[in-house]
Amino acid sequence: HRLKELVGLPIGMNVEPVDENLDLASTRVSIEPGRKASAATFKKANELGLDFILLTGNPGTGVTNDLIAKNVALAKKHFDGIIIAGKMHSSGVDEPVVSLKSAEQFIEAGADIVLVPAVGTVWGITDQQVKEVVDFAHSKGKLVMSAIGTSQESAQPEVIQTIGIRNKILGV
Repeated sequence: HRLKELVGLPIGMNVEPVDENLDLASTRVSIEPGRKASAATFKKANELGLDFILLTGNPGTGVTNDLIAKNVALAKKHFDGIIIAGKMHSSGVDEPVVSLKSAEQFIEAGADIVLVPAVGTVWGITDQQVKEVVDFAHSKGKLVMSAIGTSQESAQPEVIQTIGIRNKILGV
């Protein structure tokens, strides 16, 4: 666990519960087994001393919210750290990126933190959608994390400040 010692901050990894048989709305991107959600991956994360796992989906990987929820439950059995669950974008799947239903599924399965895309980073994600998730998660004693997983990372500082303020107002 030398890396944790050197960095002095929590260390985690993205893990993707991929549905290999799903027809995607985009070109499929294959990922290595160590990036896929599985009991073996969760056990290895424990061995490495990781602090958190983020169950999410990158573009074109074919990750559904249902599979994220199922793998939160699996991670709870094999991983001792914090479990974060949600999407920053569609991952090539034709379903809502953010919904109250998916947040409920993640929390019921045992997620500690729900991930949502920061308002202003993904088309169609509204303040109301994020606020619903935030209010529900907080009512269950859980946290919500918003993230920029798109091209705004290289935007002008004012854009990033606006995104930050909008999400702070929503309780993220």
